[in-house]
Amino acid sequence: MKLLNVLFLALGLPAAGWAYSAAPPFGHTGAPGEQNCRACHATFPLNSGNGAFVIEGPVEFLAGQPHTFTVRLQDPGQARWGFQLTTQGVGTISLQEPARTQVVTSGSGFQYLYHTSAGTNAGTPNGPVSWTFTWTAPNPSPESVTFWAAGNAANNNGLNNGDYVYTTSLALPQAPPAPVADLAITATETTATLSWSAVPTATGYRVERRIGFDAPWAPLAQVATPGYVDVSPGERAIYRVVAERLPASPADGDPGGQMPGALDPPTFTRPQETNH
Repeated sequence: MKLLNVLFLALGLPAAGWAYSAAPPFGHTGAPGEQNCRACHATFPLNSGNGAFVIEGPVEFLAGQPHTFTVRLQDPGQARWGFQLTTQGVGTISLQEPARTQVVTSGSGFQYLYHTSAGTNAGTPNGPVSWTFTWTAPNPSPESVTFWAAGNAANNNGLNNGDYVYTTSLALPQAPPAPVADLAITATETTATLSWSAVPTATGYRVERRIGFDAPWAPLAQVATPGYVDVSPGERAIYRVVAERLPASPADGDPGGQMPGALDPPTFTRPQETNH
């Protein structure tokens, strides 16, 4: 599983080049290999204020689907606000608040989302101030994405001093494939033919069998596409099929396994059982 970027906010000093109320420079989100807003706003140590800076969003993402996120910043005594955020090239960021936020693409191909001048909410005391945007996951997707951001809680004095800078990140796993919902079986005296529909985002299927309801599940086969024929089913055989993204690392006894990088506790599928 795998994730955005923040700001350089000096307010109102274009002549000195230190105030970026409308267009902070790229690469100041605190992401790996990047600076943060303290490159200019260095009065206080990073994350040393009494404020809070967070990225809010879903707990997991779906490949190819749009998701809504909100960046939120507050700090008692401060009165102007900015941020910059990036996923370092994973997925696509698009605007929900074009008057308050903007997105640009750097020469490295990374998108950066940050405030506009109107989006700094100049004169708004204490916060919280928030910015909302859409991120669409790529398809296929990595197992996880990380959003990195930096925020500047400024004092609205038009200079680059007296401002508190914060960094944060949000790591999201890709949601596991949906359960197999329509497992069917065609039986003869010597074979059991299993069929089911393909599950979006699954790259393989684990077929399991047990003989009787009290027996433990035993792995029978790993297949890349729907369908399997058991040539030695035995009496009272029960089957289930688990959709996976391979390679998977299922924990012992987990019906659906755990996707690499999944959040604790593991997410289980709920496979359908069919008696033979």
